[in-house]
Formats: sequence, C-alpha cells, structure tokens
Amino acid sequence: YPPHTQSTHVATMHYVVLFSAKKHGIHRSDMINAIDNSINEIPQTHSMLIVGPTRAGNLIEVGFEEGTNFSVIFHAMKVKPRNLRRRT
Repeated sequence: YPPHTQSTHVATMHYVVLFSAKKHGIHRSDMINAIDNSINEIPQTHSMLIVGPTRAGNLIEVGFEEGTNFSVIFHAMKVKPRNLRRRT
C-alpha cells in the first residue's frame, strides 16, 4: 500500500484507512467497529457517512467509500449532533 494508508482485515471486508481519517485521533479499530455496528447511515454523493459506537461505546461518525475489493475510510471524528438524527 502507498505510505499514506493503513489497512486491516476484518471478517471478509478489507479496509484502507487514510491518514486523514486519523486526524481526530480515532483508532482504526474503533472506525471499523462503528461501521460494523452503525446506528445511522447517511448516503453521500460517492460515499457513505455512518454513525456508530467505538469499542468503548462512544458515538463517532465515519466517512468511507466502498470499492469492489476494499473500502477506503477517509473521515472519522466524534459525532456531530446533526448526524444523530435518523434519516430514512
């Protein structure tokens, strides 16, 4: 992988975590936990923003783009109040 990425393999999904996703100090295991246990999914133009819990149960938002062979996580931070609202 290029030096600006980190990757991990969880279950059958492969994630590449960009350094931009680590800007707010969220650990990659917490990002993946939030994706796997999402409570809100907010579709974006070419990506998905989800809200889910860290391993400690704190809510975060994670932005990622799903690819054929892997997903790229590009954003993670403490959840913004506006993203706590359920959307259908």
